[in-house]
Amino acid sequence: MSSPITRQHFDAELARCQPALRTAARGLCARQPNSNDAAQDLLQATCVHAIERHDQFCGGSVVGWLYALMRNLLHDYNRKLGRTRKREVLHADLPRIEDGSGSTHDGVKDYDEYADVHDSHAKLEAGQIVEAISRMPERTARALFQAGEGATSAEIAASLGLSEAHVRKLLERGRLTLRLTFEMPVSRAGA
Repeated sequence: MSSPITRQHFDAELARCQPALRTAARGLCARQPNSNDAAQDLLQATCVHAIERHDQFCGGSVVGWLYALMRNLLHDYNRKLGRTRKREVLHADLPRIEDGSGSTHDGVKDYDEYADVHDSHAKLEAGQIVEAISRMPERTARALFQAGEGATSAEIAASLGLSEAHVRKLLERGRLTLRLTFEMPVSRAGA
């Protein structure tokens, strides 16, 4: 798709929008640790992303397009960070899983290596989650443990001898069971 404005005009608009983008970045990053640095990084990433994708601009407000781009970059970063943190917490207390050859998976960190190690509530909750998963049917439990270690649906399907669709359904049902067990809000989009 060709851009309705030239690259020179786009660059000029990008430069003109810098003060508004800086203010928007500060507002979006106000709750982040080191918010000034985070805002500066977000602004820089937005500008780089915009320059790389200027041909995707379809017309309209350049400021609006840039703001949407900035917001989406921040959401993507936070989602990725959240997944990483959740995966680390799950790794913290998971039992090792035997693969087909009888050996166990390596690379699971010891619980003491995590910053939350002294938080007794986190330990209790992780233990309760592992216990709840252990009470589930074997295939569901193995799928959830492997997903907690970062395995993809395809990898889990191969290790369990199931189709990817079956694994996704097992994971969906297992996660729903956990949400209901611990009375967490159930969202259909994330189920």
